[in-house]
Amino acid sequence: MNLMEFDLRPMEFKLYLDQFVVGQEEAKITLATALCSHYKKLQYKEAMGIDNDHLPKPILLFMGPTGSGKTYMLELATKLLKVPYYITDSTQYTQAGYVGRSTEGMFQKLFDRANQIPAIAQLGIVYLDEIDKIAASSDGFGKDITGKSVQEELLRIFQGTEMYVNYREERKVEEVTLNTSDIFFILSGAFDGLQTEKKSLGYGAVTDKVPVKKALENYGFISQFLGRISFISELDELDVEQLGSILSMKNSPVIQNKQLEFGAYGIDIEFEEDALGVLAQKAIDLRMGARGLHEVIDNALYPFLYSMPSMSCRELLVTPELVQDPQKTLNYYLEQNPPKLRSEEPEKVITYTNQKDFVRKKYETRVGVYMGELKKIDIAKRFRRAAASYGIHFLLEPEKVKERIYTMQQDLRDFCREFESQYKVKLSIDPQASTELINETMLNNSMEVRSIIQGTTTCHIEDLIDVGFKMQSHIRITQEAIKEPAKYAEKMVIEGFIN
Repeated sequence: MNLMEFDLRPMEFKLYLDQFVVGQEEAKITLATALCSHYKKLQYKEAMGIDNDHLPKPILLFMGPTGSGKTYMLELATKLLKVPYYITDSTQYTQAGYVGRSTEGMFQKLFDRANQIPAIAQLGIVYLDEIDKIAASSDGFGKDITGKSVQEELLRIFQGTEMYVNYREERKVEEVTLNTSDIFFILSGAFDGLQTEKKSLGYGAVTDKVPVKKALENYGFISQFLGRISFISELDELDVEQLGSILSMKNSPVIQNKQLEFGAYGIDIEFEEDALGVLAQKAIDLRMGARGLHEVIDNALYPFLYSMPSMSCRELLVTPELVQDPQKTLNYYLEQNPPKLRSEEPEKVITYTNQKDFVRKKYETRVGVYMGELKKIDIAKRFRRAAASYGIHFLLEPEKVKERIYTMQQDLRDFCREFESQYKVKLSIDPQASTELINETMLNNSMEVRSIIQGTTTCHIEDLIDVGFKMQSHIRITQEAIKEPAKYAEKMVIEGFIN
């Protein structure tokens, strides 16, 4: 994230969440408002030169049953914001000095996910799940090292402090500090048995939030800890209609996952609307919310995923009858399309070194067709093979792949501008190098071309700058720099590009 370019508003944020999350209106509004307010405030502080690490920041608490979408909303938010995040289970933490993990461990993980760049890590999000499990013990026996003590330790972190993390490069390890003042914290828990008078949504000390906080205090949370929580939102248990909507929505991850699994064998799978309703009802019976959808759809379709790759049938229609009695429907398919096993020994059948190679070989004929479609919409020849592999992997229409390539090209231009702004050195990427980066991104089935260039070439250049070398005013990233970044950096030194 480039903080100074952040220009997202809460209503726009919620509209993005609406594309993927069914229901949970209050929770979506809460998350959108809290995150936008947090990053706009940081942006304003930066622009105005305000240096105050102890200004209060919003801390969000999600209360709701398993499968109601708490974690999923965080993952969507971080994808939109492009900030690092770390999800951790609160139950693993204990007071410092006791068996269990100390709270410093979560910041090492966040630091690693930020490519070990403190400034990026300090804009990240930490999601503490199972927060209800650190309620203080009420039996009064022994020292409470996982309840009140952990709450007090987290309270110190919420208020802003410096945590030590390890910067690692090859065999070198050095200790650096992270300031927690600007890290956004989301707390989450099911809070089984907790009774509240009404759902709560708001900022600060609002009257109709008092019953909720009082209930939490009775549950085992100290008042100082609760005082730091600005937003509290109770998520609903999803009903059968909402679960059905999750399955029928355009971007349904549950359905897309099955399309990928069967598509990897060249099998097209379609779902009748009534079948989605039956799946939703079965998930309701499991009382696991949206997570139950994965279980019921797996139970219904795994027998087909086992048998159909060896059958001549390349299409599967999921009907209510199939969901209710998968074996009966499978028997019918087996009668019509008896499996044909390949004559080679298993060791000879599977000869590919990795899954990516297997998929590419499996779709060799389809890649050719896909490349033809890419040619029709004027995708440059140098991109077509990687773009076909990428499009088939993610089941994208060729036009959508064209949009992704354009976005990657724009990301590289933005990266060069940000590099120049940060280091006062102009950075440009040769066309051949740009092609290499985008193709490598697509062949690795990645969404982020930045991660490829940051993980190779520019990290070596940044290292040289960080240790005091003064660069020339213009650095060109060539194809050689992408393929052998360490050698390229050494060559820059030898040839005198560094003064």
